[in-house]
This record gives sequence, C-alpha cells and structure tokens, in this order.
Amino acid sequence: MRTVAQVWTHLALEVRGSPDAVTQAVRVLRIGGRYLIAGLVTPGSDLALDGNLLTRHCLTVKGIHNYHPDHLAASGEFIRVAIEPSDF
Repeated sequence: MRTVAQVWTHLALEVRGSPDAVTQAVRVLRIGGRYLIAGLVTPGSDLALDGNLLTRHCLTVKGIHNYHPDHLAASGEFIRVAIEPSDF
C-alpha cells in the first residue's frame, strides 16, 4: 500500500486472504471505521493489530464466512453505485 498523503476511509474489506493487508488497512480507517474480513479462512491466519488503534479509533472488525460468491459480487456493486466519490 503506497501512501502519498494520509487518506482516511470509513470501510475496508479483506477478501484476499492477506493478514498483512488487514494490518495496513486498519491504519487508514477513520474514527468509527469498520473492517469486514472475509478472506482469512486458512488456520493460522494470525493478525498483528495495534490494540491502541482499535480502541481509540472505536473501530469495528467483523469476520464473515459461508457467503455465496454472488453475494460478494453484489456487495461490491452496491458499494460502487451507492457511495458517491469523495473530494480529497
């Protein structure tokens, strides 16, 4: 993840199975941000998260499993259509 300027987001999705992606994305969640983890289904997918960020930023981290692939595609399309582009 390359960062030129600090960018904050309300929502992050992990669907790839990369523990490192979770660690990086937690750093860019806004206060009250939410993180949905769907790809870490392999045993031993340990996460190194900064508890200070989770607590002080009031973050919600939720894991989901047993979804149908069509549901994941539909959620991505919903996000694409429903969220207006931000002016940064």
